[in-house]
Amino acid sequence: MADEVVDTGAKISRFEQHVQIGLQALIVMLVGWLAFTTNQLQIEVARLTAEQANATAEITLLRGSAGDRYSSSQAREDFTEVRASIKELDARIDALERQQRP
Repeated sequence: MADEVVDTGAKISRFEQHVQIGLQALIVMLVGWLAFTTNQLQIEVARLTAEQANATAEITLLRGSAGDRYSSSQAREDFTEVRASIKELDARIDALERQQRP
């Protein structure tokens, strides 16, 4: 049976049959490779989607906590008040020292 020639209305030689089988095998391998590659891409897309969601959540968290930070402008305001208070105390001490001098 393996030596028989398939009759489809035209005579096909054994060489042509081997070429057809080779091409069919190549097509099956390509379809298998395509399925494997598609599956791998799907896994990578799922992983990257999860990473993107995590990054978005962290950015949102950081933006929300930005108001909780002690900023440099707040520090400047606080130090300005402290310096003014120190100057006021220095002036009072100087005044007391002048009063106590004979």
